[in-house]
Amino acid sequence: MAEPERRPATEQGEIMEKGWAEAEPVEEEVIDCDAHIREEIDDLIPYMEEGEEKRYAESEYFGYPSDGWDRSAGGRSGYASVEGPEDEREVMERFGLDTAVITPTRNLYHGLIGNRDVANELCRAYNRYLMDTWLDAGDLFKGTVLVPVQDPEVGAEEIDKYGQKDDVVGVFLNPVGPEKALGDQRYEPVYEAAERHDLTIGIHGAATTHSTFPLQTNYFHKFLEVHSISHPFQQMAQITSIICRGIPERFDLRFVSMEAGLGWVPYIYRLDKEFLARPNEAPDLDRLPSEIWAEDFWVVSQPMEETIPDGCIDAMAELAGGWDNLLFATDWPHWDFDAPSVVKKTMPRERWEQVYHENARAAFPGV
Repeated sequence: MAEPERRPATEQGEIMEKGWAEAEPVEEEVIDCDAHIREEIDDLIPYMEEGEEKRYAESEYFGYPSDGWDRSAGGRSGYASVEGPEDEREVMERFGLDTAVITPTRNLYHGLIGNRDVANELCRAYNRYLMDTWLDAGDLFKGTVLVPVQDPEVGAEEIDKYGQKDDVVGVFLNPVGPEKALGDQRYEPVYEAAERHDLTIGIHGAATTHSTFPLQTNYFHKFLEVHSISHPFQQMAQITSIICRGIPERFDLRFVSMEAGLGWVPYIYRLDKEFLARPNEAPDLDRLPSEIWAEDFWVVSQPMEETIPDGCIDAMAELAGGWDNLLFATDWPHWDFDAPSVVKKTMPRERWEQVYHENARAAFPGV
């Protein structure tokens, strides 16, 4: 049997494989609303307090939850890593990025850590590492405070500790593995602290095999299946909880849905239909869910579904709340990242400035 042709899975994959050869910068100012760093446990251990939790993390048996999936599409999509500010500066120069909102990689799985004390200390260590290594490295980088979904009180303490810093623009809330959905009252200390410091809530999931809320994926056999639905389903589940429990009605907050693309967003109109049929089950809502979405939520376009039929992008944007609600992100160095030059081909010319930078300043004041 002939060996199948090896080719990059996407145009972005070609860029990664060719080592920037196709990474043409764009002329507009570009704010990257999801720039992943590759923080390893060895980066965090020096920032942990001495004690049982640090000894736990230093053990050769400790590791962040891992699923074993091949995220390179069989080697077709290449691989890169951002291990420090110099790496990210190179990425920004090559892509023509002006500002990067830093987000984690290992800590995408933080919500799956079962030992609450260890999860809390790793969260504190990550935030110390972020402030010391990244936000003190120059004005190019902005940060989001990681909060442990295992312990919202500790999350509120972390927000209060760092929320007043100029380069902190948001709170990083992981929808994978919490004991209760994110609209539950146990998370109110996090929302209260974010409101106190006028910080945006970024909701960012992880494509991984797990058997906890909000998505049981351990019955799938291929990463194609897991990755296609995990991020969108996590956003649908958690944003349903946040809206129906009235969090946007009771707190003056902004929310950003990250790394789930646009294709799932019309689900919000199904939520309208359900709400109109049983408003008594969401007594805190004074607006339709779609109105709450349009006024209080933004959505990161990455991974941009450039496979949609020609002429449909305007309709997708309107269903996502309008062009004012769309943000750009590279998601670099992940395999399904979006290069500005690729996304540019998908959007109408008159929308470039909105999506590349104007909307980001509304969603993340301070960038």
